[in-house]
Amino acid sequence: MPGISALNDLLTGLLIALFSTKGVALALAGAILFAAILILFGVYYSRVVPIRKAVMRRIVDFPRTVAPSELEQVSAIMGRPDRQSFNLERAWAAFRSSLTFTPQGELRSGAPAWTVFNIVTSETGVLGWWSNLFVAIGLIFTFLGVVAALSEATSVLGAGNASTATMQAALSGLLTITATKFWTSIAGILASVILRICERRWSTRIDEAVEDLCEIIDARIPPVSPGMLAGEQLNELKRQTEVLNAIKGALADPRARAA
Repeated sequence: MPGISALNDLLTGLLIALFSTKGVALALAGAILFAAILILFGVYYSRVVPIRKAVMRRIVDFPRTVAPSELEQVSAIMGRPDRQSFNLERAWAAFRSSLTFTPQGELRSGAPAWTVFNIVTSETGVLGWWSNLFVAIGLIFTFLGVVAALSEATSVLGAGNASTATMQAALSGLLTITATKFWTSIAGILASVILRICERRWSTRIDEAVEDLCEIIDARIPPVSPGMLAGEQLNELKRQTEVLNAIKGALADPRARAA
């Protein structure tokens, strides 16, 4: 079809004009690395720093003891709206819904704090997405460069009056342009590696802060373990047995029946 053929010639001409220019591949590689650095700074200052500060503030402000009457005060501390504290607020809401009271009126949680506060550690997950994207971008530019090089070489080699020297020059240009275009793939992979390393390091820092917060919460509001539940049930059964024995003894006493 003439329209498709014209469009193909136009796109091919644009690719050849773009990628035949010296330094384009290196410029694209530099742009990929620069974009990765910008994303790193953006994620660090918009996510990592605020969420870590929010966790540290709660560690400092969390009271040493948590009585049932102080639960609202603790909730105000944990639910305080800071930058990037949405997951912290969600985690505390889920944790509070699992709180129970012992027969002695003490607070207990249904599970360790980490089971709900682990959602806070997902703040750096966006770097993993960008890491995969940069690899794809680098490969796309490389393949576009290869297409441009092949198209230019084909047009020269396909000419009927092309001399041997012209063909050799076309093949040499093809290899040179193709080799240069692989810089974009290298830049994409390098950007991906840098993003993954930073994601791991920053995620570890957030994990450590959240683990410290969870240790404090579990120390102030101990979770109910299966052994604790079994012990409480055993004590309750003992109390019920004592009451039943007292009732049985009272019923067996003739004076108690006469009374």
